[in-house]
Amino acid sequence: MLGERWLKVAFSYLYIRDFNRAMEAFRRAIACDPDNPACYFHASVTALRNEDWEPALAWAADAARLDPENVLYQEHLRLVLAAWVQAHPACSDTAAADAPPESDTIDDPVRVRLGEEE
Repeated sequence: MLGERWLKVAFSYLYIRDFNRAMEAFRRAIACDPDNPACYFHASVTALRNEDWEPALAWAADAARLDPENVLYQEHLRLVLAAWVQAHPACSDTAAADAPPESDTIDDPVRVRLGEEE
């Protein structure tokens, strides 16, 4: 419950564009409710907006891990990874070499849920 309150505080700070206080409130929400993926997701969105790459990526991964069925969290993780690569072009060759190969056998959860899968 306290985590939800800190989320509301963070949203209030976002509303008045006080991003530093919003980040602190998101950190407190995570500390109070470490099993709530929404805390990590919203903190990651704000960190990404601030170009604070390490927490943005870590929190996006935590949200996706805690709720693997949530397509929004999975897509956000991909977005953060892409933004990081774009911001760090010197590192992108190394990251690309370490990335797993793309596979046509993995179902796209968005297409499956929308009934577009063959």
